[in-house]
Amino acid sequence: MKRIYIAGPMRGIPELNFPEFYRVAAIWESRGWEVVNPAQMDKDHGYIPTKQQTVFADLSIEQAMQRDLPAVSSCDAIALMTGWEKSQGASIELKHALELRKEVYDANTGERLWRSRLLCQYCGGLLLDELVDRCFGVAVHYRCLPTFTVQEHTWFPAPKASYRS
Repeated sequence: MKRIYIAGPMRGIPELNFPEFYRVAAIWESRGWEVVNPAQMDKDHGYIPTKQQTVFADLSIEQAMQRDLPAVSSCDAIALMTGWEKSQGASIELKHALELRKEVYDANTGERLWRSRLLCQYCGGLLLDELVDRCFGVAVHYRCLPTFTVQEHTWFPAPKASYRS
């Protein structure tokens, strides 16, 4: 059975978004996946947030990543919840998953997300909120845009591009 890690925002959301993590986990379990749910991992360690709670009282992002990155490594894929791009932890988890060449999915739709949609086609960096429009199916950072040229309706990266999906 394939294993999938659920990545998404927790901090700044009531109940640390645990109900949404459980909802998404149920979706993936119904699809036949073994789910690694960081909300469940927190609960297993005795951490249960209150309804008003939006931050972890005694768990730093560094401590969370020490626990979560090995969990990502143990999975075949990662599923990105809505709002993942605004989450420092989920962004780190995604970068780690991409470095390990894991499959990436939209947590809600189950659609496979291709590396070319998550990484800048020029510098290979992770695309977050600095994303430029996906012209002709190619995504680049705004800072990389001047290095691209349009020829026959296709984007061509400058020769120094070192990463391809």
